[in-house]
Amino acid sequence: MHDLGVAPPPLPQRAFTPEALADAVCAAVTDGNMARRAREIGVAVRDEGGVTEAVEVLESLQ
Repeated sequence: MHDLGVAPPPLPQRAFTPEALADAVCAAVTDGNMARRAREIGVAVRDEGGVTEAVEVLESLQ
């Protein structure tokens, strides 16, 4: 997700604390660049029928 620009960098296990998680969540929901990138990816997924395709793949696994 970070590589796509829609999330902060992953937290290393040794640095994973409630405070670090809270900071990462806060960054994810307040960073305008991440929000913009998420919108761009959402449009691309919708335009390509990605949600429908994902549902079909998941249903085929049953």
